[in-house]
Amino acid sequence: MKLKEEFLKQYKIIMKDEFHAFLNGFSLPRSHGLRLNPLKCTQYENNPYLKSILRKHRLVDHGFYYQKSAQPGRHPYHFAGVYYIQDPSAMMVIENADIEENDVVFDMCAAPGGKSTHILGKLNQTGLLISNDINNKRAKILSENIERMGTTNALVISTDPKLLNKDFYGYFDKVIVDAPCSGEGMFRKDEQTIVDWSLDKVKTCATIQKSLLDTAYHLVKENGLIIYSTCTFSSLENEEVIKDFLTKHQDVTILPTIKNNHIKDGFKPFEKCSRFYFHHFDGEGHFIAKMKKTAIDKQFKKTKSKSLKKASQEKTSLLNKYLDTYLNHFTLKHDIYDFNNHLYTLHYNKPLPNLDDIKIIRYGLHLGEIKKNRFEPSHALALALKPTQVKSVINFQSDCDEVIKYLSGETIYYPGNQRYTLLTVDNFSLGWVKQVNNVLKNYYPKGLRIKK
Repeated sequence: MKLKEEFLKQYKIIMKDEFHAFLNGFSLPRSHGLRLNPLKCTQYENNPYLKSILRKHRLVDHGFYYQKSAQPGRHPYHFAGVYYIQDPSAMMVIENADIEENDVVFDMCAAPGGKSTHILGKLNQTGLLISNDINNKRAKILSENIERMGTTNALVISTDPKLLNKDFYGYFDKVIVDAPCSGEGMFRKDEQTIVDWSLDKVKTCATIQKSLLDTAYHLVKENGLIIYSTCTFSSLENEEVIKDFLTKHQDVTILPTIKNNHIKDGFKPFEKCSRFYFHHFDGEGHFIAKMKKTAIDKQFKKTKSKSLKKASQEKTSLLNKYLDTYLNHFTLKHDIYDFNNHLYTLHYNKPLPNLDDIKIIRYGLHLGEIKKNRFEPSHALALALKPTQVKSVINFQSDCDEVIKYLSGETIYYPGNQRYTLLTVDNFSLGWVKQVNNVLKNYYPKGLRIKK
């Protein structure tokens, strides 16, 4: 790994006596981590595969380390949403956010979804998460990753966060700003970040980061928390951004972050922040600041969306016919909304801000689509259901050839004629098949299929 001279020169001054250890950290082997999805799996000790590959992350609920050779991203459990693969340092962001059930949370720069999926696990199907990414393509990837977790209380949008300042003012209990940055902490993971790095990029990122934090200030309510994080070492993007923010907003106080001997203090006078270095912590480079807005401020004012369209009685009847025919103990307690014949429901019953003119990628749980006077269930619905909620279920072991065939989009031969059937792997929901004349017609989404 060849680092740029400009980078080396500045860190030789910053790191002082620790410079050589800091530099050697770039040559250390990377650590790999994942978080179990508590909505689907909490007792890994009883699962032979998980027990064989996982080592506990002592600071993160449901967080673990694994060896690179394990390749859990290729295992069927990944596709079933049993876990989310995430850097062990990055997991610490949401561990610092004090997420509680029934919180209303905004993940401002959420793609690809590590922080959002972590938040959803802590919310435990209560409260509300609004996940945003300004880049529409990245927002769709974010939506897919949230879908895999099987949650019903996440709204995924794609917009410039500044456009939310009016209608969402003071709406959120917690705002997460995992800001775009120069990526110095990702140099081991992605060498392209080394090529792209420059002092000009650092300065450009710092300008964007300051703007994002100002927006967070408007969106968080009185006594709400703002968590700011980057995956860079640069003080211009970390402590200097915090300094600028606190100078502009005197009613914001900085709070202590989680520490141990391997997590280092922020640079003075921001010792309460956390710095993660390769040569100290078992993970990639990171920075975390935790802040609280204390001012008595104007409160969120309810506004109503005019563009949201509830499903018609005819379409709702088709949905209910499917639910009565194929599911058990599954009741929809919230309104059904129609997005071009795609039906969604959001598991949240308190007022939402005005969503007009905001691009909505996912409005809670995607139930399915109305096609030619019938309802066809979505992949998201399959992943959100427990096997006990479906009348017809076929379970395969994770090492079974049929599972790979299913994930590859192939037809599977299996006796029976049960129509819509939930296919599971080790009793974790994986997706739909339609069982007709001893053949399982494959409904695994084409865009998600793997290549053998």
